[in-house]
Parts: sequence; C-alpha cells; structure tokens
Amino acid sequence: MANCITELFTVDAIVHMVYRALADVRREYGRDMVLFGNIEASEIELLPPPRFEARVRQALRQGTAGQGRGFVLMPSACPYGRHISADVLANYETMVRLAQAFGG
Repeated sequence: MANCITELFTVDAIVHMVYRALADVRREYGRDMVLFGNIEASEIELLPPPRFEARVRQALRQGTAGQGRGFVLMPSACPYGRHISADVLANYETMVRLAQAFGG
C-alpha cells in the first residue's frame, strides 16, 4: 500500500502569504491538493452585496478552473459574538446560493 501524506492549507493562507492570485495557486497546487477558502471575512462584512456577489463568482471560477482535486468555497473566518448586519447576512446567503447554483 502506498504511503499517503495529506497537507491541508487554506487558499487564503497560500494566496496571502505570497500574494498570488487564486488562479495561479490552482494551476500550481490544485492538481495535488483540495483548495479551501478564498473569501476573506472582511469581504463578507465590508463589501456591498453586488460587489460581494462578483467576488464569489470570481472565487468559484478560479477555484474550479482546470484539472484538480477540488475546491471548497469558504470564508477565512466567521463572526462570533458580533452583530451581523443585513448586508453581511445577505453576503453569506449569496455565497451559499452561488455555490449551490455553481455545483449544478
């Protein structure tokens, strides 16, 4: 039986450590690893819903481009113990709606 080594990095960690676009990370690592993330908590909280929708669409498109092991759309963190505004809630709902629609 072959040895299996699993490495888990969030896309956010890779992209922000070296300032690389998700599309570049996908090309270089996506064949061997499942990528997680690429939505910053601050984007959910600060972007107006139309801009956030465009950001989620971009992450889905880049995170699933080409061959690879997969992509899990998820925020880098989530608010805990804070008030969530109507726009923040709308952004979370947008992320779920677009991910469900993208998957077919």
